[in-house]
Amino acid sequence: MTTTVLVVDDDEHFRALARSLLEPIGIVVVEASGVRDGLASMKLHSVDAVIMDLLLPNEDGVEAVHNFKTLYPEVRVVAVSGAAASALYLGISSSAGADAALPKSQIEQLCPLLKGLLEL
Repeated sequence: MTTTVLVVDDDEHFRALARSLLEPIGIVVVEASGVRDGLASMKLHSVDAVIMDLLLPNEDGVEAVHNFKTLYPEVRVVAVSGAAASALYLGISSSAGADAALPKSQIEQLCPLLKGLLEL
């Protein structure tokens, strides 16, 4: 069974970094630069998890976490943030339904985190 992860982030370098970590362990990565693109991708791909940046231009990442979990409750959502106040945003994300939260500065923990969430 193939595992697919959607990475929603406006920073193409972060998306590429996530891809470089996930593809070597056999995870298919789908990328989206924003929430609308991410939701459209969900209709095209069978996604197991979403990596959601909480600070997106003109979009509310915390609200997006809630929307993804409402529309796709079986999909695991990992909130990420690299903002100076990331602890605050990441804390709020759990109340919106995020299954886990990860500061971008700890990106090396992404694979173990996903393996635990998805029971890989």
